[in-house]
Amino acid sequence: MVTKQATGLYGGRTADERRAERRRRLLEAGLEVMASSGWAATTVREICKTAGLNTRYFYECFDGLDELLVAVFDWIIEDSIATAGSAMAAAEKDSRSQVHAGVVGAVTALTADPRRARVIATEAMGSQRLTRRRMRLTHYMALMLGAARAEFDPDADPNY
Repeated sequence: MVTKQATGLYGGRTADERRAERRRRLLEAGLEVMASSGWAATTVREICKTAGLNTRYFYECFDGLDELLVAVFDWIIEDSIATAGSAMAAAEKDSRSQVHAGVVGAVTALTADPRRARVIATEAMGSQRLTRRRMRLTHYMALMLGAARAEFDPDADPNY
């Protein structure tokens, strides 16, 4: 849905800043509602109520619930990747330490908030679009870990 966007300052913040804040609130509300009620019971009305926003703002940011679910998934994954990257930057520079730190960082980011783990592992199964996205992410991670394993053990079977 394309709407005319406000551009002026309001409360000392630009229109883009206000839109970004509303989107963040909707993502947080999406995480909360999906994790507590489940994907099947999630509604735009409940998301907006939890975010304290009018449904108009939901449709300013998302075309529908499926798009919100993908955005929440991406938000969680991006944070996990950033956490893994920070952990790797702080680790020893050998490959084994780097991979270990990255995996521990990513898993910690996903499990520190049980809502995140539920959305990624369980609630995401309700969306075909997200199932495809998860499959691509899993394939990418398998390739990345396989490459790291080969660096530790060049004689390892690449098909194992």
